[in-house]
Amino acid sequence: MPGAAGVATTLGFIPPVSPPPVVPAAPATTAARVRPPSGDQRPCHHSGRAPHHASTGAGDHHHDPAHARGAAPAHHQASHHLDDDQGALISSLAHHAAAVAAAAGFGLPVAAGPPEVRCLLADQRIAESSGVAASSRTDDVVFTHNDSGDSARFFAVDTRTCATRATYSVRGAKNVDWEDMAGGAAPDGTPVLWLADIGDNGAKRSGVVVYEVAEPGPGVDGPLPVRSRWTLTYPDGAHDAETLLVDPETGRPAIVTKESARGASRAYRVPRSGSGVLEPLAGLDVRSLPGGGFAGPSWSLTAGATSPDRRRLVLRSYLAAWTWTTAPGEPLATSLARPPERLDLPVGRQSEAVSFTRDGSAVWTTSEGAGSPLTLVPLSSPSPTPAAGGASPSTPSPADPILPVGIRTRPLLLLAGAGTALVVGLLLLVFRVSRRRP
Repeated sequence: MPGAAGVATTLGFIPPVSPPPVVPAAPATTAARVRPPSGDQRPCHHSGRAPHHASTGAGDHHHDPAHARGAAPAHHQASHHLDDDQGALISSLAHHAAAVAAAAGFGLPVAAGPPEVRCLLADQRIAESSGVAASSRTDDVVFTHNDSGDSARFFAVDTRTCATRATYSVRGAKNVDWEDMAGGAAPDGTPVLWLADIGDNGAKRSGVVVYEVAEPGPGVDGPLPVRSRWTLTYPDGAHDAETLLVDPETGRPAIVTKESARGASRAYRVPRSGSGVLEPLAGLDVRSLPGGGFAGPSWSLTAGATSPDRRRLVLRSYLAAWTWTTAPGEPLATSLARPPERLDLPVGRQSEAVSFTRDGSAVWTTSEGAGSPLTLVPLSSPSPTPAAGGASPSTPSPADPILPVGIRTRPLLLLAGAGTALVVGLLLLVFRVSRRRP
């Protein structure tokens, strides 16, 4: 969904508009453990995905050349457009709506300072940054790749200038719907990157693929051979997914499903043998997380990452993000059973990428759309790993109920609703004024 304007579109208030500029979040002055919210609510049935990403079968997408340039496809153009100032206002209002939700009790941010926009991804080839991973060799480079429609390639980007340092094509790979990437280590200790071809909007793919390549040097273009190609199936049927983590227990890649309709995501691990049936690890009711019950875009998970020391996890949706304290060797179900801390990330056009920095002290985030910002969000020191509050470390079966994190949020939603109604009213006013202009 296209950022702030897309939120309003999802809620049915205004037509899609050209992407507004990103408005950095306000500084966070307090870092604290969140208190699990309470109450009950029902999910809103919205896809949380931009219409131009509708599946065309086998998880593949139609690629619009205009979209590749960062412009909305023709069928997305509205008869009335908002100018840049109005777009900025809408983006700002969307950010303040998130602040209203936080004030209503959805949790205190864990960021140690305001987001820092480092630069803009000016390379027109990087039009849909859908995954990002920090280099393990230098703080000055991150890797990123496009969503579906591109070839099987990824880029090394300078974190100071956003200049493209190198382009890597992956021999023997195909980009059906690459959605995320992660850095880790192979069993022999080689630094590697995992590229997750796991997108499946229609939940029709018979299998998904994760590719492993050796992490390249940041300044040399060229083709890279695939070290491993894992063809994977879910034990409980097809899922759409956009998140690839490193499992803190084993160091192997783990996929977290998106589940736009229900917000009941699941985590699965690549088996030790590589290809085969994914191993179910944990369930997560994203709607019960702080800020996760606002609307479909709040609970549709679009990215995630594990810190290099495996002591922290981050998951993000289009409108919210959370971190968990973990420990190397700990089952993922144990980590996710703890109440998370809310992470205040900037709202982007279509935010689908997040990665920890090389030292784990901050996270990088990007968004789809040409010219999207590369943003650094500093983190406070992680809390000591607490007991997992009743969580079972045993591996759940696909039929197990979703692990609730916190309690439902109906009373708090009443408070957040008042602020949201004000924001919606302002959005409608802006739209009506724009329609009256010649």
